[in-house]
Amino acid sequence: MGNVRWVLALISFLAITLFSCSKPPSPHDALKTYTSYWTKQQFAKMYDMLSEETKKQSAKSNLLTAIKKFTATSRCLTYPLPQSLFIQ
Repeated sequence: MGNVRWVLALISFLAITLFSCSKPPSPHDALKTYTSYWTKQQFAKMYDMLSEETKKQSAKSNLLTAIKKFTATSRCLTYPLPQSLFIQ
């Protein structure tokens, strides 16, 4: 019985250590990923990156339709973004 407690304690310690060491993406990385999805027209992946609060405000189909319409009418997305916009 004592060994089981040590094994559970070790597993708990490792799980806490692994999950606490992962840090969220930086705003720079998030923007870079979001614009990459946008230029590749991967709208569902863009939606998945939104906060839960934003997702609650509008249905997924409504947001995807709005993004697609904006992309179709916007000429700025036909040109690649200059790398100077991204902080290195």
